[in-house]
This record gives sequence, structure tokens and C-alpha cells, in this order.
Amino acid sequence: MFRWLARLAASRTAAAATVAIVLLIAALSFLASRKVEHEDDLLAFLPQDNAEVRAFYQINKRFGGLDVALVGIESEDVFARDFLARLARVTRELKETPGLSHVLSLANVMDFVPDREKGGIITGELVPAPPKTPEERAALRAKVLSRDLVVGNLVSASGKATLLYCFVSLGTDPKAVAARIQTAVEASFKHERKFWGGNAFISTYIYNTTQEDIRRLTPWAGLAIIVIMMLAFRDVFATVLALVSTGIGIVFSLGLMGLLGIRFNIVLGSMPIIMLALGSAYAIHVLARYYALAQEGAPVEEAVARTVMGVGPTVLAAGLTTVISLLSFVLMDIQPMRIFGLFTAIGLLAKLVLSLTFIPATVRLLRTRKKPAASRTVRPPETGTGSAATASRSGAWCSRSPARGRSTPSASTAAWTRARSSPRGARPISPSATSRSTSAARSSSSSTSRATSRIRRCCASSSAWATSSRCARTWPGCSTSRSRSRC
Repeated sequence: MFRWLARLAASRTAAAATVAIVLLIAALSFLASRKVEHEDDLLAFLPQDNAEVRAFYQINKRFGGLDVALVGIESEDVFARDFLARLARVTRELKETPGLSHVLSLANVMDFVPDREKGGIITGELVPAPPKTPEERAALRAKVLSRDLVVGNLVSASGKATLLYCFVSLGTDPKAVAARIQTAVEASFKHERKFWGGNAFISTYIYNTTQEDIRRLTPWAGLAIIVIMMLAFRDVFATVLALVSTGIGIVFSLGLMGLLGIRFNIVLGSMPIIMLALGSAYAIHVLARYYALAQEGAPVEEAVARTVMGVGPTVLAAGLTTVISLLSFVLMDIQPMRIFGLFTAIGLLAKLVLSLTFIPATVRLLRTRKKPAASRTVRPPETGTGSAATASRSGAWCSRSPARGRSTPSASTAAWTRARSSPRGARPISPSATSRSTSAARSSSSSTSRATSRIRRCCASSSAWATSSRCARTWPGCSTSRSRSRC
């Protein structure tokens, strides 16, 4: 499989097709991801297969009123005329609000008293109208605080706080309902201290906090990855390519959720951060291997192919281990956790595939490579026995290589090597010796040039990639030979 992927990545036509297909899928996934709706119902964390949970939902569906939003209002005196008038107005407004089935407050609660004359029970509103005089206020206060069912539930024992019960209809978006309730109460009680409770407000708080954390943490996570990759590769292209491939994996997972109609729950709020942290590691491994080969002087197509063959199995094993671990969440009873594990695993699997296909294909198309480091290039000295030894080792190495079509150094090269490496005895310097030394130096320089040219031709004629890379490190002239591109 990896040989096929290596040939696919080395082919320019296949690489262009791979990049085009990935970008098309990314665009379609982005459009589908915009259809994803948010679900922040805390009741979804209950095991749906449990008998008691099913009975709970049946009761809620039949009778309603199990999902309640609570609004507490604190005042100096809740029995004041102005406060009760505003409480009655906001109660009527909330009863007409879409998504609320019923609203209960001190302004509309019913009172039950015995009928001492005719017998039976008399029903009526506990607060029929706001008091007009201090005497009526005191009488109303005494009446309300005498009702045990009201004190502690709708009004505090001190008479300085009251509570509204807003019953949310089944299947209503809790965030939208909470926003409507908050807007109405804030408009009527601007200066009073208010408290918000119940499932609708808790879900809204968790959602807003999660989104705020994502907006705050995602840039820091991205910045950390950018800094690490810039320090590792010192190349903007590699950093951008790794982040783009990770983003495509996240968008693909969200797009699949949009196509399947899966809602984005509270737990999935951490999915982008997790995928950004885990998914970028695969791209780092692939790009690090590619740049290591590129620094050795390997051509782009060879470096890409050897990268896929070298780190492909390791990256695949590491990625599949993480994916299988996340898929274990599917066995849980909590539905939001199952959805989190499934789609996070799908996103990481997509990122794994992109690391082995999209990243090598993009590198192959853009033919991005680093220049070989200067410390890796060894130039032979011009004089002395070191030049002869280097030429002898390089020439002997080229002659031993079994590659097809390689020429071997001529006999003059070997003779030149032996002549240069033979020891000379110490004797007095004479004018004739100086003349002979000058002639020998000129002959040695000419022989060195001819030997170097032959060795370069020997290296350039090789059909093996490793041979060309080794010759390029020993003799820089081989790295510019046009014949290397035909290997």
C-alpha cells in the first residue's frame, strides 16, 4: 500500500488530482458544516435506554412543565404597589412568549380558602390587585406570608425576594427561551438584583462559557503549534500546510455532522482543540522526514516517495491507535459522549489520511525543498596527499558501485593517485630540483583536474539515487549535473 502511495505522491499528475479532490471535499464540507445546529439540553446526558429516564420523558411529554427556568428578583419590599404592578406586567408578557407553556409568579398564583358560610373551597388570585394604601399593603403582606405553600416557593419569609417559574415547552431551544425571558425581565426590573436558574439558563451558561473558551484557547493553541513548527522547520510553507490540513480534517468532521443532522452538543465544544493538538502531530512527522531528506540533496519526487515509505507505517499505526481509543466512547450510555467519540475519531482519521496523501501531494506540486546544509559539502584540497586520498577513495567507490551504465576511472587516474601518494626522501634543494618541482606541481594540478572531471562524470552517469546524493556531498559539481534528473 505504501509503495502505491509513494508512486502516487511522486507523480505530478496524481498529486494535482489529489489536491483538487481534497480541496473540493473541503469546500463541500464547509457548506454542510453551516447546517449544524447546537443542542445544549442537559437532560441529554441521561442514559436514554434507562426505564426511569424513559418514564421521565413520557411524563414530560404528556403533562409538560418539567423543564423550568427560574428567575429570582430581590427588592426592598415585594408587596409595594409599583413592584407588584411590574411583576404582573412581566408575567403576562412571559405567558405570551413563544416556547413557554406556563408562567407562575406572585402576581397570578391562585389562593384556596374554605367557604365558612356555604361550605366548600373558594378559589381566587392570591394578589388580586396591587395595594393602594399602606393599610392594604400590610394586610396583603400578612395574608401572603400566612400561606405555607407560598412562603419559601414564591416569596421569601422576609418579603424581600420573589421567584418566577417559567415552564419551557417540550422540544424548545433552551438558549432562545432563556434569552427571551432575560430580555423581558431586564426591561421591567432594571435596578433590582436578579438571579437566573433552571435548565434553560444553565445550558445557556455552559454553551456561552464553552464558546468563550474555544475563542480564547484556539488562537493560543494555534500559536503554540505555529511557534513549534517554525522552530523545527524554519519554513512558513510547512507551518501553513500543517495547519491547513488540520483545519480540513476539522471541517470534514463538522460537515459530516451537518449532512447526518447531528447536533453540536456541549462536549463537542472541545473537539476542535483536541483535533488541532493531536492532528497536527501527523503532519509534523511527515514534513520533518521530508526536510531531512531534502537537506541531503535528494530531489523532490525522491524525497516525497521516501518520506511516504519511511514514516507512513509509523504515522498510520499512531493515528489508528488514537482513533480506536476515541471510538471506545461509542460504548457509553451517554449520547453526547458517543457523538463526541465518534466524530472526533472520524476527524482524526481524515487528518491521518490527509497527512499521507494531501501533504506529500502538495509538497510535490510546489516542489519546495531546502538547500543542502553547507556543513555537509566536503571539498577536496587542491594540493598534498589529502587530495590524492580523497580522489582515490571517490574513484574507487564509483568503480565498485554495481549501477548500470557507470564508467570507471582510467589508468591515468590510478597512476596519478599512486604518484601523488608515494613518499619522497629528503634531499638538498637545488635549482634543477626547484625546476623539476615546479613542473611536477603543474603536472599534478592538471592530473587533479582530469581526475575530478572523470569522477564527476562517473557520478553523473549513475542511475541510483543514493549514489547521486553521495557524489553530491563529496563533489558539488555532481549536484548540478543535468543527468541526475534522468535517474
